[in-house]
Amino acid sequence: MENGIYLYMFDVSFWGDEPKTLCIPLLNNGNDIYVITTNENGFWETIGNPIKYSSNKNANELFPEIISRCSSISGLKTGNDYRLTHITLNCGQVYPSIYRPLFVDPYSNFYDVPFKKGLPSYEFYKDPVITNPQEYSNRLRQLEIILDDLNEVFKVIDPNKHNKKTYGHALRNIIILACTEIDMMMKHILENNHCPSINKSYTTKDYIKLLEPLKLNDYRIGFHRFGNSSYSPFWRWEKKKPSDSIWWYKAYNEIKHDRETKYKFANLGTAINAVMAFAIVLIAQYGYRNKLWDEHVGKILRIDKEPHWELKDFYFTRYNSCSVQFVNYPFS
Repeated sequence: MENGIYLYMFDVSFWGDEPKTLCIPLLNNGNDIYVITTNENGFWETIGNPIKYSSNKNANELFPEIISRCSSISGLKTGNDYRLTHITLNCGQVYPSIYRPLFVDPYSNFYDVPFKKGLPSYEFYKDPVITNPQEYSNRLRQLEIILDDLNEVFKVIDPNKHNKKTYGHALRNIIILACTEIDMMMKHILENNHCPSINKSYTTKDYIKLLEPLKLNDYRIGFHRFGNSSYSPFWRWEKKKPSDSIWWYKAYNEIKHDRETKYKFANLGTAINAVMAFAIVLIAQYGYRNKLWDEHVGKILRIDKEPHWELKDFYFTRYNSCSVQFVNYPFS
């Protein structure tokens, strides 16, 4: 076993219920393994004596020793399908400006993790604490302003498929504002993770690197008040054509540099997709399970689809009183 955080996972049935997957967090410091839990301050800490580990022991043989340190399930005698999952980052480590769900502690030594199709269900997700609330608030406010502008357009042009090619100056301004924010955020994420630009300045050739770590093409969002239409503006984004494969971004470049002959691209369909893309990039950095989102943008936009994350990719809270440690995402 490498040093780091592991989840000891096994299936068990309680009182005849459907089988559940239990997860016990472990800390490997070399030859010793500790069961860990959160203290009253919300930090991870070790509990009990270390468990001696050798490469000869398999996950099944570790069960009695691990369970003996978990007072809340000390009566459990057996389980099924024992396995160890290595967590990608250690306690308190995060990728700058890149969202992952937080593996939270229910004030117990174990976690009853609900799964759906082999991945943790959304009901288990909790967003990590936002490390720069002022920055988030400013970006959320900018999204609100743009949504207000779009809503003013909706008072004149109904957002339905028959009107998607309707164009005008107000729509052009919305598209440019939304895409400028996207450019700024993507550049910010890459800079924060010390990912240099390919050329002198950042372009879509650089931004495409964010597609996988942010899972941008796994999001689909819509408006609460305007039917069942749902938008996934990044779903065709590809490395071979990083600008042309997202048509709304290509339209943004066209109307930014040539308003007179490309004016028709400043249309309702482009504007809606650009604004939805702005919202998705914001969610992919901070999540949306927070009070600020609920009180403002959450009343306008609904999340129809979001990524599923493997447990190994979750963030863990800090260990003891250590501060958050930023780790650069390993961009290829």
